[in-house]
Amino acid sequence: MLSTWTLILFSTWPLVWAVPAQKKAATANPTVIISKPKATVIGSTDLNKIDKFNGIPFALPPTAHLRLKPPQPIQTSIGAIKATSTAKSCPQFLFSTDKKDIPSSIIATLTNIPIFQKITNAAEDCLTLDVRRPSGTQPDAKLPVLVWIFGGGFEQGATAIYDGSNFVASSVKLGMPVIFVAMNYRLGGFGFLPGAEILKDGSANLGLMDQRLALQWVADNIAAFGGDPS
Repeated sequence: MLSTWTLILFSTWPLVWAVPAQKKAATANPTVIISKPKATVIGSTDLNKIDKFNGIPFALPPTAHLRLKPPQPIQTSIGAIKATSTAKSCPQFLFSTDKKDIPSSIIATLTNIPIFQKITNAAEDCLTLDVRRPSGTQPDAKLPVLVWIFGGGFEQGATAIYDGSNFVASSVKLGMPVIFVAMNYRLGGFGFLPGAEILKDGSANLGLMDQRLALQWVADNIAAFGGDPS
C-alpha cells in the first residue's frame, strides 16, 4: 500500500510541471502579424511593460543596383522577423567613433546631440522602423500614433538614439497611452547627394523619399499593433 506522503507527491506532481508552463506563457514574446508586406514580427517586453519591436524593414535594402535610387517597397512575404536587436543605423558623419575619446564621451553623456553619440552599428541596409506600444495592446485598440522623424540636418541620427519607450510609459501613466514609431532614413551622401545628374536621374532627396515610404508602411500596418491608422 502506498504511504500518505507518496500519494501527496503523486497528486501534486502535475502542479510542479504547471508552474514553469505558467511562467513561460506569461513571458511569451509579443507577436504581431502584418500584411504589407506579409510578415510575423516578434518583439520583446521591457521591465516597464512596454512592447518593443526593433528594425522592422519597410523597404528593400538600398544596396547594389538600388544604391542611390528611390526606396522600393517590399512586395514579397518576409516570414518571421525577430525584432529584438538594436536596429542598424544608416551610414553618416560622426564626430568620433573612438570609445577612448574622453572629451566626446563626456559630451555624449551630458547631451543628447546626435553628432556626439557613438554610432558604430551602421550599414547601408538600414531602412527600418522601431515600434513601441503598451504591453498587451490589442489590434482593435486604435491608440493614437506618434511618428518620430529624428533631426540632425540630414547628416546624423538614428532610431537607436531615440528609443521612445519612456515616452510610451509616461503616456500610460497619464492615462493617455500612445504608440511610438521611429524610422531610419538615408543620410548625407547616401540620402541627399547633390548634382545635376542626380536630379536628372530622379534620385535627389532620397532620405525624404525614405520617410514617405516609412509613413506609408505605418498607414498600412500600424493597426495590427493596435494603432489608429487614420
